[in-house]
Amino acid sequence: MFNERSALVQEWLNNSEFGLATAYPNKKFKPKKDTPYAELTFLGVAETPLEIGDTPTNINDAIFQILLKYPVEKGDQDAIKKSDEIKQKYKRGVRLSSGGDTVDILTVDFGTGFNSDGWFALPISCLLYTSPSPRD
Repeated sequence: MFNERSALVQEWLNNSEFGLATAYPNKKFKPKKDTPYAELTFLGVAETPLEIGDTPTNINDAIFQILLKYPVEKGDQDAIKKSDEIKQKYKRGVRLSSGGDTVDILTVDFGTGFNSDGWFALPISCLLYTSPSPRD
């Protein structure tokens, strides 16, 4: 799943992180007060064997989550506008590649905003499908 994750993060970088400071998994990050930022998370969901034999293949499903964080008590309009901007790049039918692996975005869901540690948080979840690849 490393290549799939790399394809998603590379798309984020190609879009200049959408103008947001970004917290990446397992990297030190300290948000600046009153400055919006995003947290990226990649969740492997399921690996499904397609066939059995000399060259068995799998398909993989996963979730790429983008958690937008904005200062509280400033309304949700800026966060919603940013989520719409992100949705234009990470939308149903988009195909991304890295290291020979391909990722297709099946659905994009926007969660309900909530307060989190002094921030207004708005989750965006992309359900992914990876093209069949040989099993090790």
